[in-house]
Amino acid sequence: MAPTTMKAIQIQQYNEPYHISEVSIPKAKPHQVLVRIQAAGFCHTDLMALKNEFNTMLPFIGSHEPPGSSKSIYGGIVRADVPKGGSIGIVGIGGLGHLGTQIANCMGYKVAAIDVKQSALDAVASYEHSPDTLILAMDPVEKSLDKINGMISSDYPGLDATVLATDHPAAFELAAALTRKHGTMVLLGQPEKGITMSYQTVIYKDIKLVGSLVADTAQAQELVELFHRNRLHVEITEWKMEEAEQMRQWYCSGASSGKNVIVME
Repeated sequence: MAPTTMKAIQIQQYNEPYHISEVSIPKAKPHQVLVRIQAAGFCHTDLMALKNEFNTMLPFIGSHEPPGSSKSIYGGIVRADVPKGGSIGIVGIGGLGHLGTQIANCMGYKVAAIDVKQSALDAVASYEHSPDTLILAMDPVEKSLDKINGMISSDYPGLDATVLATDHPAAFELAAALTRKHGTMVLLGQPEKGITMSYQTVIYKDIKLVGSLVADTAQAQELVELFHRNRLHVEITEWKMEEAEQMRQWYCSGASSGKNVIVME
């Protein structure tokens, strides 16, 4: 007899530690397919949902990443609308950013990896499809712009576009400072208290702000083909379901790198 229940990391109350619940296996309705999930990625939006930032109805099961997370960073790079051969900065070299530097490189862009941690920059520099320059966020803006201008040929100093794969408030101001005049900033990160940037770096430079959430179906297929063709590196830390709360705390500590994935045994 087929089982009628399954284990799930179900959020029953906001702001409580993750724990495992026994829930009913859903039944497929007409024209639906029931898919067994064997692994699911942890995303910052899962943390936001746990804090009730989306007014998600309780109870709900965490993770929206059974198919993977790289769709959102790919969609952001596409939405930057930079001509091939142009320059893109990936701000935040974490679960999304370490993929974004490789994807942008394979799409024919000059790539700047930007992060507050030197270890994250060193990691992406070791990949086959590595960025053209590494920008440590703690460095003076003038030093960072010198690095960027050394890899590009443009009428204006700075990057054609920056893609923000972090929600750290300071990253938005830095991205604006490193984006060239008439350039584009693509916002993926969702700061809890909103986005604050100086009018001097946004309005005076005529920077366009673009929001991006996920890629569409056609772009997802393009990404699968790009991954397969270039064999991109994915940095993964695997966790058991019973370790979900430990994973969350590790992520919140800032020690996490790459993607955290829950594997169902």
